[in-house]
Amino acid sequence: MNKTHGFTIVELLIVIVVIGILAAITIVSFGGVQARAQNAQRHSELKAWQQAFETYRAQESNYPAMADGQYCLGVGFPIGHNGDRRCRDYSYPGTSIMESLNAPLMTELQKVISIPKPGNLAIKGTVGPYATYTATQIALVGWFAGEAGSCPGGTSQLWVDPAGGRLACQILLTK
Repeated sequence: MNKTHGFTIVELLIVIVVIGILAAITIVSFGGVQARAQNAQRHSELKAWQQAFETYRAQESNYPAMADGQYCLGVGFPIGHNGDRRCRDYSYPGTSIMESLNAPLMTELQKVISIPKPGNLAIKGTVGPYATYTATQIALVGWFAGEAGSCPGGTSQLWVDPAGGRLACQILLTK
């Protein structure tokens, strides 16, 4: 009686396929968890800036005065076009915002907060947060991973990437 022990090729292939399917499920779900965690960090950062502006307003009776335009919120953004630190689309000169332009705003906000270094969690070459000043309001804008309609609570949708995967969400402050 000659009995051999072991697995057949078919049994081994079935085990390998099952392991592959489980690995794929794990990788996909980990990516979703990571994106949600990064979005939570971005949302927390944007809410902290809202609190800084509101604290400034409570102490100074107005929001910090700045010319209409866009300003990075924080210091230490990635180095982008021409070797300058930039937020928003930091690699593109036409849509990026130079960090150096925010010095007067950061000086004013330092009266009420310590200026944090931004999280710099880039999404397709965009980082935030930044502020857009107009005559009647200040929009605090952050970039998030997601699709249309998925801005976090307390924010409204400003822009959705037509290619998918990212959106700009804002908190509006009325002057």
